[in-house]
Amino acid sequence: MTQETTQEKRNYCLRMAAAIVVAIILHVPFLLVKARNGNAQNQQNDQFVNHSPRAFLFPQRNAKNLDKYILAIYEWADFDDPTVIIHPNPDYGFTKFIPKTPPQEVIPLPEVEPPRTEKSFPDIPDKNLETKARSTAENIQASWNKDTHLNLPAPQRIVRPRGVFWTTEYGSKLINPPKLDEEKQNLALLKGVPKSVTKIEVDPNPNLPLKRIILRESCGNKDLDLLAVEAVRNALENAGDKPLLPGFSPTQPVTLVVDWRL
Repeated sequence: MTQETTQEKRNYCLRMAAAIVVAIILHVPFLLVKARNGNAQNQQNDQFVNHSPRAFLFPQRNAKNLDKYILAIYEWADFDDPTVIIHPNPDYGFTKFIPKTPPQEVIPLPEVEPPRTEKSFPDIPDKNLETKARSTAENIQASWNKDTHLNLPAPQRIVRPRGVFWTTEYGSKLINPPKLDEEKQNLALLKGVPKSVTKIEVDPNPNLPLKRIILRESCGNKDLDLLAVEAVRNALENAGDKPLLPGFSPTQPVTLVVDWRL
């Protein structure tokens, strides 16, 4: 770097510093005038706030017999700032309309009572009480009412109904059971009393012109079994296409039970 270049940079810096100093000296009067005007404006605002406009054509506020509407105008002018009525101002704000709570009576505190002194009881010597506990049996015997007595009626003998009863395998009783020949029934009883029931199945086979009647269980008397089968066959012939039992399908097999109570 040559000596001429260094001298040029130094001269440039001096010129810039001089220009900055001159600019500051020129702007100082304007800043002082602006600050003075700002203070004057603030003083004017404060004066405007402290001395709000008043109605000079009305009588004085403290005059006697002042009309209500004139007093209202004075009160309206006192607000000066409309926001006063929404701020917590005790004179013109919303707190003016809050109902004042009446002063409550202060109840004095009761006097502190001194602690009560506990009374000392005399020492009582221990004494063993002789007791004899009764057993459960003795308690029951002592509380038992001995004057009670129970009269039961004499047992009645149940008379079993006699006859021949027709039911289904589910216990439903037949309303119109097949009729038995009494003469043949009496002759069959001469060969022995039935020991059980007779079960007869009626199978409506579609391949046969007549329904099949099958003896599924014997009562122990063959003649009574044949008599029951014959009675079922006669009932089917008289019924025709109608079902033997109400509620049963004529195409479904059904088992009849003959209870011999003879």
